[in-house]
Amino acid sequence: MSDSEADKHDEGSPLGPLIFLCTFPQLLVHEEQRTNIEYLLEHAHILIRTWHHTSPPFCETDRRFIQVGWPFLERVWAHSCAYLALFEWYKRTECQDTIEGFVSDPINAPVLRLFRWALLADSSAARLEWPANTHHPPSFPPPIGSSAHLKELVGAALLAQFEGRVTRMFQRAAAWMILHEMAHLLAGDRSMEGLDVLPSGIPPWLVEQGADDWATGMSVGLRDWDTQARKDELTVLGIIAALVTLSSLTLMPFNRLGSGTRVHVETLTRLRRLLRHFFSEGDTAWIASSLFLELELYAQSLPATQGTRFGTDNHLCNVYENVGGTVI
Repeated sequence: MSDSEADKHDEGSPLGPLIFLCTFPQLLVHEEQRTNIEYLLEHAHILIRTWHHTSPPFCETDRRFIQVGWPFLERVWAHSCAYLALFEWYKRTECQDTIEGFVSDPINAPVLRLFRWALLADSSAARLEWPANTHHPPSFPPPIGSSAHLKELVGAALLAQFEGRVTRMFQRAAAWMILHEMAHLLAGDRSMEGLDVLPSGIPPWLVEQGADDWATGMSVGLRDWDTQARKDELTVLGIIAALVTLSSLTLMPFNRLGSGTRVHVETLTRLRRLLRHFFSEGDTAWIASSLFLELELYAQSLPATQGTRFGTDNHLCNVYENVGGTVI
């Protein structure tokens, strides 16, 4: 990949300044973690670059780059929009045991239309135009890059409207993905040992799990579990949305990545392991995982789970079985 490819602009994207913001991941995380992330970026000489590719974020170890495709970021926002709409519906309706009421309500048609667009774009090697008559991120005035402008992009005013809450959740999801890639770049760095970054020489099958753990720890509080970040519902929802969005690529029966049952199980097992390590069964993270995965089953025309309560390990195990795998 050439530098010119990495520098292509996000012309016409409704995300606009939010794509630019992803090059400053210290602003995407909860306020308590910004100093930590800024320190790591500066001392490890890590740069984040956006480019036109549709793939999920990845790192280039030699050049200390993390590449983030802005068409992929669009899909993250769309996934987050559907997930948050479902989660807020679930809370309003006093915890239903099925999402049938959500998907059948005409008021949710624009959300589901945007979600289906994201799923279609997930399986495309080229960017698909944002669909008409669907939700969009909030509009932010220029100038991009000013301190006042950046504060508006991450400020509390976002939370007053649904699209703003989606944007906050999107920010946390994007941050988690970037932190995951940072863990790979920081692996084996002895100067970072106090932050429990991945050690060098660990088995390959533990690398992804270790990066997941580190990204989550930096998002919700590395050692102090009673942090404001952990209590921030949109932070927790963003972490779960990131993992479920990435899992969506393997939930698709016929996607361009050519995934099979083994990949299904491994990807979803990462989510289950993270939940069991960081969160308590039945809390926001577990319930969100159940809801988001149930929506994925619906969108992929896969069987819905039956007879298990949302937010439980039994529900996650049923999801895995419905995509053709088993949980060990």
